[in-house]
Amino acid sequence: MFARLMLLLSAAVSSGVSACVDHALETPITRSAVTGGSTMAVLVTIAQQQRICVGIEGTVGLRPSIPIPPDPVTFGGLLHLVAPGYRITVSNRVVLLRDRPHTVRTWLDYPLDFSTDRRWDAQLLVHFQLPCALLAQAATGKRGIAGNVLGTHEELGPYHFVKTPIRAILSQFLRDSRRGGMWAVRGVYPLNTVVPANIADLFLYSDPLPINLANTTGGF
Repeated sequence: MFARLMLLLSAAVSSGVSACVDHALETPITRSAVTGGSTMAVLVTIAQQQRICVGIEGTVGLRPSIPIPPDPVTFGGLLHLVAPGYRITVSNRVVLLRDRPHTVRTWLDYPLDFSTDRRWDAQLLVHFQLPCALLAQAATGKRGIAGNVLGTHEELGPYHFVKTPIRAILSQFLRDSRRGGMWAVRGVYPLNTVVPANIADLFLYSDPLPINLANTTGGF
């Protein structure tokens, strides 16, 4: 029975089934869903409840709080309220917010070779294995990074990415997760000689919402 279940899960992934909802920008959002709190906390709450996968390239440009709209809005309309000037697009069910011109290349555009031999904790992938791979390929001579990931989270993989933009790798993690998720970076820096030691923060919708809300006050 277990082997059959794993086979079904693998078939679902290979057939393109995604944890991220389709037509995310058209998802209706009621006024009651827009409660008080920081913009990131509200976005995480709504996105997790609706299973809308999101990638935010630069949280510092978001408005500090979300104004309560006079009428029901779509998720896309809500984003335009809190992210004026951002470029908002959808790529394979992941809503992407970018606060820099599309022509400006950042570290999220770096073509990374990234492989894993088995399934790994998703937070470990984002906070350690991805940054270590980036440092090894873009910053010759650096040994790695230090730190730890608290708790255990769902596992993702294995992966074999070849010359794939980091943005696309992060978004694939969301599509492969059980319930979707969100990745976000505070400041997106131009592609230059300073290699970032931390790439992004990850919010998994398979984690309890209170945990994700607590994490919005840490990195942001």
